[in-house]
Amino acid sequence: MKGVPAFADRPKHAFLATAAIVAVLDQLVKLWVVAVLPQTMLPETVIPGFCRILHIRNPGGAWGIFANFPGVLTMLSVVVAGFLVLRFEELTEGRCLPALGLGLALGGILGNLVDRLFRDGVIDYIQFSIGRFPLTNAINIADAAITLGVLLFMVTMMRQPQCQQPPSEP
Repeated sequence: MKGVPAFADRPKHAFLATAAIVAVLDQLVKLWVVAVLPQTMLPETVIPGFCRILHIRNPGGAWGIFANFPGVLTMLSVVVAGFLVLRFEELTEGRCLPALGLGLALGGILGNLVDRLFRDGVIDYIQFSIGRFPLTNAINIADAAITLGVLLFMVTMMRQPQCQQPPSEP
């Protein structure tokens, strides 16, 4: 279709490509963090008063929840990822923006799942703040993708009307 983005008529392709790109990018940055930043180093300022880079390992989920139960988070990640893949059509109703949102979320889930399976917890490395006061715990690309993906999915599903069924002929 002329003038339409490449994936606009292929939501499943957009979903899978987005998930793959996010998961690979997340893992590449984490490899760099592990190679360059020791876990014991103090945070380095990237943007004064706003963003710092550091290297920590989080055995739990967001804000360290379930830190003593990493197996629960691993299983939950597998279940949610499977749900997104198996119920994709039903969840997105064939629309591209919700598909991109779910692709971001799936890529983030897979990026953090790799850490849970092959490292001593999820590697986090970005911390946002106002001045000296942190706004967030340390996060990573996967965390940001999950958050943005869920938000994109929710907003687009609320704003885009349901597909209209053509009236049945008498």
